[in-house]
Amino acid sequence: MNLRSPGGVISSLATALLLFACLAAPVAAQDSPATAEGEATLASLSVALWPEYDRSEMLVIFWGEFTSDVPLPVAVEWRIPTAAGGPSALAADDPEKGLLNLEYTSRVEGDWLVLSFELASRGFQLEYDAPLSVRGDEKTFGFTYPGDYPVAAFSLSAQVPRTAQGFSLEPPADSVTEGSEGLTYHELQPISIAAGGAKSWTVRYLKTDALLSGSSQAPAVVSATPPQAPASGAGNSTVWIFLIAFVALVAVGAGAFWLGRRSSGPSGPEGGEAQVTYCHVCGARVPRDARFCPKCSAPVRDR
Repeated sequence: MNLRSPGGVISSLATALLLFACLAAPVAAQDSPATAEGEATLASLSVALWPEYDRSEMLVIFWGEFTSDVPLPVAVEWRIPTAAGGPSALAADDPEKGLLNLEYTSRVEGDWLVLSFELASRGFQLEYDAPLSVRGDEKTFGFTYPGDYPVAAFSLSAQVPRTAQGFSLEPPADSVTEGSEGLTYHELQPISIAAGGAKSWTVRYLKTDALLSGSSQAPAVVSATPPQAPASGAGNSTVWIFLIAFVALVAVGAGAFWLGRRSSGPSGPEGGEAQVTYCHVCGARVPRDARFCPKCSAPVRDR
């Protein structure tokens, strides 16, 4: 019986190991979208967390842009929580036409919903809504960027609901700023993230009402100053002003007429001199008792 030589055994083992590695490589490459995409890198990725903005959920917004050396079009696979059910918006940032809606396909992988889409340009915007964890008046939300793509500049901003109390971002933000719309933001300064380097944050706050931050309704504010008169009162004041002005104008006119009458003397024979009238033809002054105009001799009309 011929026994296999040690060299032949080692050679066979090496061949088997090489064959196993070749077969296992494609399987390992499918473990995460980042590996499948190879060297595709995001120049920037900004994340906005807006709890209870226009719904009673957490609105998550991504603004991403791939580096200039990434060939176009670029096939993208992006993971979001399965609890989101899908994106509420997905658009490409076209330099000439602005944001354009994108088509996508999806598949479920554990707790993640993987979205597959293609970009003809480098920038994109993706949004989804996910439920908050509610325990009494306390509400929390855990956000994770799974690190599918390396990011040169990753930033995050968490919006504080209008009527929230005890708001916190964990790990804490680098700064807290006030927005132009009266809302407060906890902001993280840009950091770099390597491929596969997952990062997580938790939003936590107390809130007892259902007011949405994006609603046109504003919370009631108790003021120490007395309330102003309603708009209808202002309209009534305007009417009174016009009435007073009209009465004053009539009074001035009546006074002027009375003074004019006084300056021309009494109207009756008791006044001491004859009343003066005017000719209907030439307009000259005619004494009351005259029968003809002293200027044009026109007969005076009966008074």
